[in-house]
Amino acid sequence: MLSQESLEEKFNKLLFDTNKCSNAANWKVLGQEQDGFVLSWESKDGMLKDSHTRVGFVDLEYKNLKILHNFGEKRCLVQATVNKNKSLIGYTVKTGNDLYEIFLTSVHERKENRISSSPTQAAIQFLHRTKDPVCTTDDIKLKEKFLVFMHQQNITLNQVELSKTADDKWFQSSSISSDIIVRQFSWAQWDPHLQSLFYVSVKAAPSRLMQGEEDEFERVTRPPQPSLSCLQFHDDLPHETVLNIPLNLPEGTAPPVGLPGPENQYCENPVPLKIHDNTLELSIICNSKGLAYVCHHYIYYGKEGDVEIDEDDCVNFAYSVTALHHCCVIECVISDVPANLAYNVLPTFVLHGEQHLLVFASDLFTHLLDIGSAHEPCNHVIISPPLTLPLYPSPLNNAPVKLGALMLDLSSLEMFTVKVTKSQLSMSFRFDHSCQNRIAILHQLLQHYHDYETVSDLMKWLVKSESRNLTTAKLIQELLVGTAYANATRNIPNDALPLISILPLTTASKQPRAGVVWLQQKELWNTAMTLLSPQQRLVPYRADTWTRLWDAAHSKPSERFSPSHVADKLMLSLLCYQPEALSRSSTPLSPGAGICSISSALPDLVRSSREGGKESFNSQLPFQESETCTASKQEYVVAVNLRELSMHLLKGATQGPRPIFCPSPMHVHAVATRFVGAQLEASRQVCRLLAACAGVEVQKHGDKGFLLIDQLDENRRKALFIMMERFLYCAEALAFPVPQGFTSFFAYLGYRTLPWPHFLQYTRRHVFELHVDAIKAIFGDMTEKRLGVSYKVGLLQLLPRTRARRILNQWGHPISYMYRAREHALLLLSGESANRDHRQVTQRRNISSRGIAAFPSADRLSPLDTFLDLLTAKASLTELDIPLLVEATITSTEDFLI
Repeated sequence: MLSQESLEEKFNKLLFDTNKCSNAANWKVLGQEQDGFVLSWESKDGMLKDSHTRVGFVDLEYKNLKILHNFGEKRCLVQATVNKNKSLIGYTVKTGNDLYEIFLTSVHERKENRISSSPTQAAIQFLHRTKDPVCTTDDIKLKEKFLVFMHQQNITLNQVELSKTADDKWFQSSSISSDIIVRQFSWAQWDPHLQSLFYVSVKAAPSRLMQGEEDEFERVTRPPQPSLSCLQFHDDLPHETVLNIPLNLPEGTAPPVGLPGPENQYCENPVPLKIHDNTLELSIICNSKGLAYVCHHYIYYGKEGDVEIDEDDCVNFAYSVTALHHCCVIECVISDVPANLAYNVLPTFVLHGEQHLLVFASDLFTHLLDIGSAHEPCNHVIISPPLTLPLYPSPLNNAPVKLGALMLDLSSLEMFTVKVTKSQLSMSFRFDHSCQNRIAILHQLLQHYHDYETVSDLMKWLVKSESRNLTTAKLIQELLVGTAYANATRNIPNDALPLISILPLTTASKQPRAGVVWLQQKELWNTAMTLLSPQQRLVPYRADTWTRLWDAAHSKPSERFSPSHVADKLMLSLLCYQPEALSRSSTPLSPGAGICSISSALPDLVRSSREGGKESFNSQLPFQESETCTASKQEYVVAVNLRELSMHLLKGATQGPRPIFCPSPMHVHAVATRFVGAQLEASRQVCRLLAACAGVEVQKHGDKGFLLIDQLDENRRKALFIMMERFLYCAEALAFPVPQGFTSFFAYLGYRTLPWPHFLQYTRRHVFELHVDAIKAIFGDMTEKRLGVSYKVGLLQLLPRTRARRILNQWGHPISYMYRAREHALLLLSGESANRDHRQVTQRRNISSRGIAAFPSADRLSPLDTFLDLLTAKASLTELDIPLLVEATITSTEDFLI
């Protein structure tokens, strides 16, 4: 979203309110100070024919304009600055022969002092004090300092003394003294809010020794290397160098011969104040919280050798952003850009809120880089289609709006507010098919915009329009991790905030993005060595931007917890997991709602995450959240996650070269409990969302569970199965617990959707977990004829022995008696204890009248009697279930499979 405001109308209104003058024209912004902008305009007085130039100062925050100086004639001013008390004006004039002249004028004396002149670009800038000096004498004097820039020559620090008269007017009371502080610089930028000077100079590299062929050392001199330095100015102290970074810059971006480039060698944009030519495009962005970005753009041809470039040829447009507080650099290359366009477009780097950096070139590209201090840089968004903005806007990076950027167009005097809205992110999600970009968009919506409704709409659109997209699983994994992190970090105690830096944040990969836009991220190893340490400062350990930056560059956080590590452990331990052999366990939780066991208080475990805000996806699960098994697999997964995460947080809080400060170990367990609860809640939310993506909503159908599956048509059932299968895969890959009742629901859904051989294959591979309720539903749906009984028997063979025995006891088919009798006899013959099943066997015939001669032989001995004699030799009569054996024997002689 782009909103603009005309500053010319606002300046005219302020001027009329101040001086009752309404004939101003040709407004220009000449410079930026800590508290406002320096302006110039042309106006007429009385009956004069010719207009004259005036200089003033405007404070947009308090909406006032102060007229400072009237030249009495027209002046071609390109840059100007004022001191803090608005008593001195420094300005730069460009004459007709492209000569830059610098003047200093006192507001009250109306006298100009010519400071210097230069054939190259020149500028003047006052230093602002943080506070006014305390004067102990009656004669109030003030020393003002200002910088004079002359490109490719030097930067001088000048000083002049002012005296205050009885009528509160300031006059110059001494001559100007000058001191050269920088020599032979190629680029310079002034930051008025930090009172810092950045400049690029070429320094001779130290000589090094190289061993020759004759074992003699030869002294070899390396070519000079450019370096970026920063001078920090203080009120009552000398300036100091706080930053010195060697730069690896290309030879230049000047266009080849015959190719049109910028019309002027110098860009006369005084906001921000930069002194350079078009061969080096560099921008430094800093703020008081310790963020520092070095932004640079360049062009290269991608061809070897000296090749002539025409207007119609394509080149590579590239930029790099070095985030000093993260010790990393983000590089981006946009290929196949027409050369005529590439050499006439300048990218703009502007802060978008406190966490993002917006990089754009109008109609060419728009990138939202997530490189703030809240977390490590990982999710960078490519906005498609790119924004349409003025060609050369001046970014205002000192007071960015929340989730927005401020820019000033000096040519049209319009203030722009640029916000990357949720609708633009949604459009980019639909427009760009890159999986990494879509993951980054989901991260932005979940973590920074907190908009779950847009995420839900995007997932529904993706399933509907790209149902066969293989990258959907990665997006679901990002949805699980991102939702869990957002829920866990909501309303977290302040003492536990340092621990969230090692919680799982995203599944985004740092691998380079290929394609027309090539984006990669590299780590820098020795960034902290380029900064001045706090103990080396003029005032040691005084907190400012550079000490915060030094701390950020040195305090590399511990590695974030990886859910895949738990998944690897569960892959091994779940092979030995037997729910029937385990009882309900009791895992201790943090004091509060979830103090009781996980098995009985899982809803309480996630209650805090729900109470922190409204439900993310307002719908119900398509099944009942209940399980009848002895020990829940969900409980087991939650317990393992809680244990592993607690240990990881404890190690991160107490071990390592720079451990996280944690006041109490209880915070470790509280954060681990909160995140594990958020994992379960995120699993429920994503499961509901994917069911809604398949068109299954409980509010519309009314029923849940197996009844809901029976009501669905074949296509809807198949779509639901695909979504639930992807959900299960993603949850297991990240070791997320699935909601209670999901496994039975998914198994029955697979039975109703897949062909029988595929269903058995899924069961053998442990994709389906056949609990008792699912088996009962499947058995109830099958016929009792030969094929159905064969399917049931095959399914029983895949179940654990205890579970299969429970199913057989409840299955009233004759073949059930045979299997139960065989197992009963097997236990007796093997010498194991065989408890008699005291259930009444439904006898189909009366065998009491025939006694033990139910199967007579020639010698009046029954084979059954002989077998019973064999069993009684192994066990007592109390352990022998004679009715079951008799019924099974009779059934075996009949053909009951019709």
